[in-house]
Parts: sequence; C-alpha cells; structure tokens
Amino acid sequence: MNMWRSILAAAFAVPLAIGMVAGAAAPALAETQGIVAVANDQPITERDISQRIELRKILGDLPSGGMSRQQALQNLIDDQVKLLEAKRLMLVPSDAEISDRMQRIAKGMNISRDELLAKLKKEGISEASVRRYLQASVAFSRIVAAKYREAVQATPA
Repeated sequence: MNMWRSILAAAFAVPLAIGMVAGAAAPALAETQGIVAVANDQPITERDISQRIELRKILGDLPSGGMSRQQALQNLIDDQVKLLEAKRLMLVPSDAEISDRMQRIAKGMNISRDELLAKLKKEGISEASVRRYLQASVAFSRIVAAKYREAVQATPA
C-alpha cells in the first residue's frame, strides 16, 4: 500500500515540478502546444493551419468547396518541400521579391500593402505566414520553369 502511495505521489510531483519550472517559460510552452506535424524539421501548429485557411480565404484562393484542416496541413507540408527544393536549386525568392508580390496582391485588391497587412492581422494572420506562403508559391513556379526550360527545345521555323 505504501509503495502505491509513493508511486502516486511521484506521479503527481513530477508534473507539478515541471509546471512550476515551465511557468516562467509559459509563452514558449504555449507556442509548442498544438504541433500537429513536423516537415523538414519545421513544426506545423494548429495556428499555422488556421492562418493558412484564413489567408487563402482572404486572397480568394480557396479550392471549390473550401479547405479542410487536413488539406491546409497538406498545403503547409507541401510548402516546406517546395522551399527545401528551391534552396537546393538556389531558386529561393528574395525578401524584396516577396514584398513586391505582396504589393501586387494589394493592388489587385484595390488596397495598399499596409491595408492588406492590417486586414490580415485583424484575421489573426501574421506577416511571416503570408511571406512563407508567397515564398513557397514563387519558389515552386521557379522550380517548374527551370525543369521545363531544360526540356523544351525550340528550333527556327
């Protein structure tokens, strides 16, 4: 009986001690909670999934029928793969190119870049999330172009 009591006491004491130590690091702990996947050593959280769905909704880039959380997760995983391949091929777009892309999107929505960012922020979407989305999109376009540029042979008529 005493053995079980000791085991139960230890079982409750360890999480309590960890909680007290982690109390100071609560913001960091909160950010790690909700990790649903890891792609190329990058965690993907529930928040990332929610932001992706909202971002695509605001940009008018949702597939017909909307986007499920599973589809958004797959989208985020695909982006990590695209970015890794773009790095390998040295085709990653610069920050200036991503800023230019954001400016063009805002112009297409008849708002300024700052208004676009404010609208996204209001919906809980960080600028970093938008930049990652656009970086993967531009990188993938470059990967496809590079692949087919080598395969296309043009001859004079």
